[in-house]
Parts: sequence; C-alpha cells; structure tokens
Amino acid sequence: MDPLVIEWGAALRASDKSEDTIRVYTEAVDHCARWAGKPPMELTSADVSAWLGRPGLSKNTKAAYYRRLKAWRRWCKRTRRGNLRLLQARGSRTGPVDGWAVRGCRIGCVPW
Repeated sequence: MDPLVIEWGAALRASDKSEDTIRVYTEAVDHCARWAGKPPMELTSADVSAWLGRPGLSKNTKAAYYRRLKAWRRWCKRTRRGNLRLLQARGSRTGPVDGWAVRGCRIGCVPW
C-alpha cells in the first residue's frame, strides 16, 4: 500500500474511526490505484470513472467506493498533499454516482 494511504489510515485512526472503516477506506483507494496502475496521488477522474464503471458493481457499491475516494481526496486537499489531480464528477441529483462514466451516464468533470 502507498505510504501516503497508510498515513491517511493513521489520521482516520486518530479521529476515532473504527478499524473496519479504516480498512475499507484505505483499501478502496489502494485498489483503485492498483487497478489504474499508478500511485493514488496520480489518479484522474478518468481512472476513477473507469474503475467505478467495471461490470458487476451495484449502484450502492459504486456510491460507497465514491464516498471513500472522496474522503481520500478531501484529506489530501486539507493536508495539502502534492498536486492531486483526482477530479470530481458532477452528476445529476438523482443518484450518488450519476455523472461518473458508468454505463448510461453522462460525464461532467470539474476540479474538486
């Protein structure tokens, strides 16, 4: 796992998150980065969209992964970690992952 993701896990622990929460949050970032073949700090909206668009993921699973990646992004921004290029996909208000490049959805990406 990337050292920065491990550091984020320590920050989650310091804020009294449960060990299960820490595990699923850090694993989501790690899995997305490994799938994209790049460090977590280099993830782009296209990487996240493609990862969320994998076949077999339910809408709820996509929403959960999105929340975890968004928490990672917020922590990186708040702690001023590098030049993070992860972008937010702006979706409609009809669902938590609408707007990501998943089957049948439009893309509207803007910087977080």
